[in-house]
Amino acid sequence: MNTQELKSIFLKSVNEYTEELFNIGKAPEYTNKIFKTVLPKLAKELELEPKKEFVPGNVDLALLETTSDGFKRPLWVIEHENNGAKAYEEVTKLSLLSSPNKFLITYIWDNREGRDGILKEWAKIIYNLDMNNEIGNFKKFYIAIGSMNPYSSEQLPNKFVQNIEDAWEFYEYSDSKFHRV
Repeated sequence: MNTQELKSIFLKSVNEYTEELFNIGKAPEYTNKIFKTVLPKLAKELELEPKKEFVPGNVDLALLETTSDGFKRPLWVIEHENNGAKAYEEVTKLSLLSSPNKFLITYIWDNREGRDGILKEWAKIIYNLDMNNEIGNFKKFYIAIGSMNPYSSEQLPNKFVQNIEDAWEFYEYSDSKFHRV
């Protein structure tokens, strides 16, 4: 799967629940709604089994495939963080896991310069933890950054987003940095 395919599947999943997500008041409720609606739909589209709080790594969600001998292995590990400025732990955790696909879903309210700075910091984390230079080559690290405020539709800078694609930016890590897709 390439980044455009992931983006398309994710946006299709989010689009189905956008109104419900806009009407949630607190971060824990928002996160729970993402896990009960959007991510199971993403798993279904990818034809994988969702497993919440997957161990090892204690990631928020793993999407598992079953091998011919019955072993369930994570093809995707997913973290969701309501505050992108605090997502360093999630980036670190995802970077350390051997799953071939890592996906962070988060939100950053800073201006473009602040957002670019955060992406550079995350890229440094991955670069320093990826000792075999696998991420960006054999393994993929994707980020979806929402500009939809997960706490209240009243706080949205652009409350009336006409197209769900306008509310999300997608990035893929390669060449030691994140590239917008």
